Amino acid sequence: MADLYISKVDVMSTPQGDGFKLTATVYVYNQQNMDTRALSIKVKARDPQTNLIVAEQAKDIGYLKANSQVTNTVSLTSPISGAQTIEVELFEDNIVVDEYTTNVEINSMQTETVPSDVILTDMIIEMQQVTNYGKDAVVDIYPGIFNPAGDSDAIKIKVIAAVDPYTVVTGTDSIGNIKAGERIRGTIRMTLPLDKKYDFNVQLVENGEIIANTKATDSVIPKEMKLKQPVMYNLIEAAAPIEEPTAEETAIAEKPGIPGFSGLCAAIALAFTVIFMGKKSLKR
Repeated sequence: MADLYISKVDVMSTPQGDGFKLTATVYVYNQQNMDTRALSIKVKARDPQTNLIVAEQAKDIGYLKANSQVTNTVSLTSPISGAQTIEVELFEDNIVVDEYTTNVEINSMQTETVPSDVILTDMIIEMQQVTNYGKDAVVDIYPGIFNPAGDSDAIKIKVIAAVDPYTVVTGTDSIGNIKAGERIRGTIRMTLPLDKKYDFNVQLVENGEIIANTKATDSVIPKEMKLKQPVMYNLIEAAAPIEEPTAEETAIAEKPGIPGFSGLCAAIALAFTVIFMGKKSLKR
């Protein structure tokens, strides 16, 4: 996989006059350790039966910082329904660096090709205060949400901060319906020990289904943060949702060793050592 590439393309269609409005949300990821040059994307809708391009639209997306992701929405109008192929090209200084193709089915009865186009853009964390005699930090997390097209159903946002599989802090916020083209931020407050390092996972849930699952590109260490100074973190698509440990798993992880067992092992080891040294002395 290239260091600068299109990671995903979501497509939504809505009837418009005699045709259909296609809205393509393009995810571009810069995996390089340096910023890109000027980027642009071109989206084409192709009729697979005739191989003719029925719609095309280009858009400049500017520069992309090192190790970060950006999403851009491109709208175009297709005069036909039925199966179509969506082709996306990514340009850097007018040179093609990546291509992405996906197939969609467009008709008047089925206007959506994905459950929802609502996406997570970034995450801001701000330390509000230090509590518990300087041991814990109260932080507010503000995930950025963007709905490029089509009003959504009620959205719930879930933030998971994990030290390890058994040390997990979770917070939620009910966002409600998000209108097409609207950008908002959720607000989740957490109390985290200062001296731990956390990996953050942010999810969007619509009608009980996870429609966006992302992770922060950097770990968060509360003791390195300053009061009332917000820090922004980029979000990238996560491979799978983080699962919180069950009560049984947590109990097993926290279960202490058998009382006296370690002491008994030490006594047996010491006895064997004494016997061995005694035999060695007799041989001499």
